[in-house]
Amino acid sequence: MKAIVAAACANILGEGPVWHKERNSFFWVDIEGRLVQEYELNSGLTKSWQMPARTGMLAFINDHELIVALQGAVVLFNLNDASISTILALDADKPMMRPNDGKCDSEGRLWVGTLHMNLSDPRWKPVYAGRKYIIEKT
Repeated sequence: MKAIVAAACANILGEGPVWHKERNSFFWVDIEGRLVQEYELNSGLTKSWQMPARTGMLAFINDHELIVALQGAVVLFNLNDASISTILALDADKPMMRPNDGKCDSEGRLWVGTLHMNLSDPRWKPVYAGRKYIIEKT
């Protein structure tokens, strides 16, 4: 086995690679860089979209729309025009919390985990320790 660099992306905190079959590409986030990124397997090109807040995770809706968990909100992101629409607030009243990771389950629900950004400060434990959210269509 050997490892090769697919994308020299210089992320601050790159996380959550996810394969998108229809686009033949990998997506991931740079949490601290506030980016959604896509590596196109056929061309070898990397695309980046700047987000307005720390970016914890993404999930696909179709070939051009993503659900993205940002610090303070879960949003719908359109890859074609880079538009962002808020779906719901998420720990918006807790500025030291951010989303960390998440996935969709077989029922189509989105599971999102959050964490406190200053884990070493004992004043924030356990009141603002990370949480797991289940996000469902209503």
